[in-house]
Amino acid sequence: MANYKCKNDKCNEVVTATKKPGKCTKCGKNKGWDLVVTATTTGRDTSDVPEWDNAATTALTAANLVTGSTLSTLGGQHGLPNAACLGAVYDAIEVPAGGSDRNAIYFNAFSANYDNDTSKLAKTDLASNAPFAINSTASHCAERALWKSISGSLTGVTLLGIGQTTRPCLSCCARYRALAASKNITILIYFDKKYDSLPGNTWLLFPATAGTAMYTT
Repeated sequence: MANYKCKNDKCNEVVTATKKPGKCTKCGKNKGWDLVVTATTTGRDTSDVPEWDNAATTALTAANLVTGSTLSTLGGQHGLPNAACLGAVYDAIEVPAGGSDRNAIYFNAFSANYDNDTSKLAKTDLASNAPFAINSTASHCAERALWKSISGSLTGVTLLGIGQTTRPCLSCCARYRALAASKNITILIYFDKKYDSLPGNTWLLFPATAGTAMYTT
């Protein structure tokens, strides 16, 4: 369940639902809905997130990156879904606004399942243009706060799509990689800005299998 706010500025009705509603019952309009996310852009997340913290203790390195592939060629390999599924997840990812904010990384995130018979992606929005603070300690990165907010909504799904304004650091990549395997969920991330001397404006793919390989173009 998630909270959604009507985009009609004269209404701003907030409802709790499993997916975005249709017409607003309060104002009668169908202007769309924003996911309501409680987040902070200041301070450090010191709350207990054992799943994230314990997933990995050693950062990955650039040597763990497997480069030179496309989603089409990776489909069906390394325990990954087929190319059509990966393409559908990629097409559904949107990089959020907020790229000029130097104090936070902004995230869009959704969980999903893919129906091979109908070629349809059934997704549930988990974060919409949500800002989380940038901190100097790797174990308290913005990705940690994101995971805390979405981890309880990943039961019964096989896919996680994330759009973020800055590339995840290699410590966060280690945790994404380990959690993809432990939760049996494929994670695809697209980002704008570069980080760790590695390029931006590209994607990272974490398969739902054991290992340390992560895939990119």
